[in-house]
Amino acid sequence: MRSFYAAMRGLLHAVLLGLLGAGIVHISVLLLVPEFSERDAWSRLSMASDLYK
Repeated sequence: MRSFYAAMRGLLHAVLLGLLGAGIVHISVLLLVPEFSERDAWSRLSMASDLYK
């Protein structure tokens, strides 16, 4: 019975680490989207007017 609880604790540990890692990856991807976007707000605004030129 003790090995069952150890296995469940290991599984819970792996699941929690996986969820934490997935959360970190998703947050970092969301924060990096503007860096790789071609049609963001600043590029559309710069095409609409010639400020700063």
